[in-house]
Amino acid sequence: MLVVGLGNPGKEYANSRHNAGYIVLEQIAFYNNLSFSKSTKYKSDIAKILLLGQKIIFIKPLTYMNLSGTAVCLIKDFYKLQNYDIIVIHDDIDLPLGIVKLKVGGGSGGHNGLKSISSAIGDSYLRIKIGIGRPISEHLSVASYVLSDFLVEELTVLYSIARKIAENVELAVQKQFSEFMFKIKN
Repeated sequence: MLVVGLGNPGKEYANSRHNAGYIVLEQIAFYNNLSFSKSTKYKSDIAKILLLGQKIIFIKPLTYMNLSGTAVCLIKDFYKLQNYDIIVIHDDIDLPLGIVKLKVGGGSGGHNGLKSISSAIGDSYLRIKIGIGRPISEHLSVASYVLSDFLVEELTVLYSIARKIAENVELAVQKQFSEFMFKIKN
């Protein structure tokens, strides 16, 4: 099983809205006492755990968002994974801040990380969408908005959701999606 958190590497992006996937993955690692190590082979920060007898690989691609598919494809091919073995956690501007939705397959919704992954492996993988909301100002482009930092109060909401996902990630890995979503929402 592969769990991918989308984001951009580098301190300048650490708290950006586009890094919601990274932030959630870091909380999963913290909750499970994991640490990431850099893998040049996989172009990712990578952590592994044995969970309920199943090897789970967590990655934060270091390729920048628009080339995330490269890193995902490298790991998918090496471990001979199928798309149904892949979960991608990513930001979604079409969902209000803190709302989480699951979706299998479909389009990218304009998300360049998803476009890259779908181009590399197809689109039939599970997505955990993390709502970041839309820009309030009509003068702020979507690109500028997703690359801007979360406000402190927004980070509080995101970390609360990230903690719930971290506490229940084993349900998603076991494909118990209804129970996973119930735990996230309550």
